[in-house]
Amino acid sequence: MKILIITPNYSEHKSEELFLSALEKVHAYKDFKTMGAHYLLELDNTFDMQTVSQLNQLFTAWEIDRSTLSTLAELAISDSE
Repeated sequence: MKILIITPNYSEHKSEELFLSALEKVHAYKDFKTMGAHYLLELDNTFDMQTVSQLNQLFTAWEIDRSTLSTLAELAISDSE
């Protein structure tokens, strides 16, 4: 599963290194690619609601639009049924 997210705003206290480190700790994280002002986040097939919850917390902390998570949540729920 791949999702496109807007690159967060980095500052002296919120560096790209910190964000990517946090991203790599997300359950089902597989890889990411930089695409201009976006990241293409790739998750493996084990993603579930835990993954969605972790991404929601990460996106909230880094002020990233969370609208892509609704589709991911729907897929996680349908896979668990």
